[in-house]
Amino acid sequence: TELRTYNLKAMNLKTSGILIMYVVLQSCGLKKNTTLENTLVSRADIRIHDIYVAIAIDGEAINKRDEMPRFEINLNTMEVFGNNGCNEFNGKVTSVTERNSSFGTTTMTRKMCRDMEIPAKFDKALQQTASYKFENLHLTLYGKEGKELIKFLKVD
Repeated sequence: TELRTYNLKAMNLKTSGILIMYVVLQSCGLKKNTTLENTLVSRADIRIHDIYVAIAIDGEAINKRDEMPRFEINLNTMEVFGNNGCNEFNGKVTSVTERNSSFGTTTMTRKMCRDMEIPAKFDKALQQTASYKFENLHLTLYGKEGKELIKFLKVD
């Protein structure tokens, strides 16, 4: 009887452990067709949930510099954050689907850097984003007319 009780306890612990792991893993995953605070995630390409460095803005390659513009998109929290090449920014993802995306107002630090050309172009392009494409470790953001705005390289 003592041996049987021990085996039942071990089996219950194992089953409980598996159940807990399942719940944790499910809670970490991205839910499709979920509405969160006026944001919509609908069949989003979850590969975009990552960290990137900008390699081109408006079709022009960005020369390597001390502070390369970086961009992170988190679909679990529906946030974007990064650096425009000078200032840190963060904001909300207002919607994302398989192809389309839009971002809400971003908040940003306001320091002056020697060269503000890249940061200004980056900020403008990010606000004009209407769609995206993820291919070969590159995330490309496009405007409403389909013009390439920013091309990123996945770095994480």
